[in-house]
Amino acid sequence: MKAEALQKAVGVQGEESYDAFYLRHIRPRITTDAYPERFSLPKVDIRDHLSPEEVRIAIARFVEALTVSLSPKHVSLFGVPKVESWRRLGIHPMVTGVDLDFLWVKMRKIRESVTGWTEFLDAVDTMLSPVFDRDSLDLEEAQSRATKLIESHTLEVMKWSAKDQVAAMGVRHSTVTVYQNDREVPVYDVVGKLIAQALKARLTDDTITAEEEAAITVFLTSKCQVQVAKKPQAFSKGTESEEDIIRHYASGDNEHQ
Repeated sequence: MKAEALQKAVGVQGEESYDAFYLRHIRPRITTDAYPERFSLPKVDIRDHLSPEEVRIAIARFVEALTVSLSPKHVSLFGVPKVESWRRLGIHPMVTGVDLDFLWVKMRKIRESVTGWTEFLDAVDTMLSPVFDRDSLDLEEAQSRATKLIESHTLEVMKWSAKDQVAAMGVRHSTVTVYQNDREVPVYDVVGKLIAQALKARLTDDTITAEEEAAITVFLTSKCQVQVAKKPQAFSKGTESEEDIIRHYASGDNEHQ
């Protein structure tokens, strides 16, 4: 890119344009290094290099917030620096595996290119179709996706909100599934039961760790009112105590709902 084009792209002129561009580029790193406590767990839970499931959660949180912010009545997300917007969504600004800057710009360009709000939402829905690939699925596939999610993110799933769980499964919040008595209901409404069933099945897996077993038992009994046969666990020095696990997984609802 030629100097003139770069200057035009960053919106400033003269020699200071390069400094301004560079500072904007490294601002997330400077901010997170200067204030690590503001970007720590558990409030900022989507962090480091993201798995495919975590990428979908990040995109879902981001798009939902941007959609609200780009609506005719809201401008909240654009009233603060991007690094702060990500923090408020529980996404660490230095994550890898997803380009939120690109998503931010693309959604703004879509908003500027359409005239109506419905047209904008339709365009965003089309953009997300490769990420959230299903408008409908049957109960068997819904349970299969929940099971795979538990297999890959056993401990994390119990901390995610229902919206996060649905996004991680790769389906839209409005996706319907035939649940019982041939009645179609949104996956969002039944994801808690699907996850609980998958967690209960995980307890019978020979590969389960002591921490996972204790955490699942606490989660099922305290959050899902599901009774399970709890095996005594030996907690070695340096691992979380059972009280720590109870506090971690039986606490209040995830704030990113």
